[in-house]
Amino acid sequence: MNVRPGNLAASKSFTARLRRLSRRFIADPVGTCIAVARRVEDTIIRRDGRRSLRRLNIQNEPDDDIARELRSVLWFHRIALPGGRITPGANHTAMYARRLQLPASFAGKTVLDIGAWDGYDSFDAERRGAARVLATDHFCWSGGGWGRRAGFDLAHRLLGSKVEALDIDIPDISAKTVGVFDVVLFLGVLYHLPEPLAALQRVADVTREMLVLETMVDLTFMRQPALTFQRGRSQPWSQ
Repeated sequence: MNVRPGNLAASKSFTARLRRLSRRFIADPVGTCIAVARRVEDTIIRRDGRRSLRRLNIQNEPDDDIARELRSVLWFHRIALPGGRITPGANHTAMYARRLQLPASFAGKTVLDIGAWDGYDSFDAERRGAARVLATDHFCWSGGGWGRRAGFDLAHRLLGSKVEALDIDIPDISAKTVGVFDVVLFLGVLYHLPEPLAALQRVADVTREMLVLETMVDLTFMRQPALTFQRGRSQPWSQ
């Protein structure tokens, strides 16, 4: 049987990794299982993000000043802009937003968007007729996240939006600092927090009518309320 050198090297590399994993499992079975699960989870998230991005049609994007500005930003949200442009975010935001089944109209309502990032949900609330929208963030605007506020500011300018923006961390949110809003959007934030119950109480305190909460779930087999803490991970795609 002929064995190609490349295949032989790959086989040896795989065997070596398997041996290291076996030794690690013997020393710390629980920790090893957690590490493997995280690696698989990270791989799936990145794979889905790449596939989703490839489905985004940006082939006919004009090469002008606006296009260059859009390419200079590391986007997460896909935001529809004037002229048929779409920000090249990794997240298929419109599809995810449809799952929230928000009211068709926010006419006359005040809306607070906590964890706005690039601002998709803030601008969407404005499009739904909200009388006032306040977008807030800190982790992605000036904290430890890989996102920045540049995307929000650029989309805000190109949309001619009147959405207000405030850089504020969740522990500082209160009726005194931001006011009370008819609708509060708390989307994809709760599971990042080290003290989720305290944060949820703060968010409830600034909600007048409706709190829209979207988060990851775990331990769905439990009959009683339960909370999972993922050691050393502030977000599911962290290393």
